[in-house]
Amino acid sequence: MGDSRGNGRRVLQRVIAALAISDVVYRLLAREPLRRALGIETSRA
Repeated sequence: MGDSRGNGRRVLQRVIAALAISDVVYRLLAREPLRRALGIETSRA
């Protein structure tokens, strides 16, 4: 019983870490100079 709880906690920590990393990547890619440097098309309204 305790073993499955530990595994669940480990999975939850990995999910939280993945969300944090994806949030950082999104914030970096939201910056136009970095997007231009990577060759990502920026939209001009």
